[in-house]
Amino acid sequence: MCFLNSKRTVSLILTLAILLTGAVLCGLTASAAEFILNHEEAHGSDYTDRPALAAALDEIFAGDIDMYRNYACTKEKEAALGSSHLTEKNQYYIMCPENEKVISGWQCYIYANAVYNKLFGEFVYHGSHDFLYSEVVIGGGAKTVSYEMFKEADVRCGAYIRTTANKNGTYNSSYAHSLIVLCYDAETITYVDGNSDGRGLVRINTRTWDDFNKVTLTNKNRRINHIVQPTAEVYDRMYPAPAEEEALHTGDLNGNGDIDAVDYMMLKRAVLGSYHLCAAQKIAADVNGDARVNATDYAMIKRHVLGTYQIVGITE
Repeated sequence: MCFLNSKRTVSLILTLAILLTGAVLCGLTASAAEFILNHEEAHGSDYTDRPALAAALDEIFAGDIDMYRNYACTKEKEAALGSSHLTEKNQYYIMCPENEKVISGWQCYIYANAVYNKLFGEFVYHGSHDFLYSEVVIGGGAKTVSYEMFKEADVRCGAYIRTTANKNGTYNSSYAHSLIVLCYDAETITYVDGNSDGRGLVRINTRTWDDFNKVTLTNKNRRINHIVQPTAEVYDRMYPAPAEEEALHTGDLNGNGDIDAVDYMMLKRAVLGSYHLCAAQKIAADVNGDARVNATDYAMIKRHVLGTYQIVGITE
């Protein structure tokens, strides 16, 4: 009887040991990544020191990514952190504000394109077309990425990453993943993606570089298809750093010394609520001087670009 109890005791101890070991291992696995699933816990200013960009990220975290349920892009669908409807059953649409082209898609692909489009006014699509303002900064099928690689390429907040299952690094439409970079340092990378868990979840992820490479690339036999972001010139014009917010001429929102289609696009998006103007841009955007920035102002800029109206104040 005593022998049987001893066996049961040993068995119980072994079972507990296995369970505890599993718990420790799960704890280690979970601790390799940190997740944010509630937009109230996410703050754009944690990822960038550029006020307008931080404000745009706050809108994105709350679900406003200018994504729609219909081709006409009139029925908006929000995708806040913690939502789980970005599945293969749900197709969504986004429209480029510059040329009004529309693309559709599912899961991570349409989410990342929608976020990029909201931030920078164009979508990445398959990464091989002629961009309006962007460029590929890393590509070619890299098996892993690193802090040094990102620093050398000057990868910035909002950059779009697409992975691929193709060994030559070309685009793969089915077995791949898309995500948006928020920030990184020598130890970790933080990004936001749709269908983050394979079941449609939107979340912010912070992982070590080793963990990111394993989870996103090597464990899934994937490589980097492309990393896309606006050119440095366009990026700095759209989202100036605090010290760079100098006075701008009336109508010249991007500070290039002229009033052009980019200024019109920026102001139109600001009026529609998908772009945030910095303090200097708000002053420049008030074309008619009524202390308000509205559709009248961007209509005046559009007429200036078309040559039917002359805005006074720009230095020729």
